[in-house]
Amino acid sequence: MTTADVVKERALWLARSEPDGDAALRDLESCAGGRRVAAVRARQQVEAELDDGPDRDSSLRAIQLLDELVVRLPA
Repeated sequence: MTTADVVKERALWLARSEPDGDAALRDLESCAGGRRVAAVRARQQVEAELDDGPDRDSSLRAIQLLDELVVRLPA
């Protein structure tokens, strides 16, 4: 399992369970180990798996969290 896979799964879990966006972002940043590429790849994976199913809202929230994380991490 790659770092991006771990970040993706964590983002989806946080999107479902963590109402505090700042806490979620700190958690994701730690999970990504400060690696921007892992966050970008995780976002791509969530977007590629996005569908109209019951988890759509969680997936959209995960994408939002990952977008915010990418902005925070150094290029």
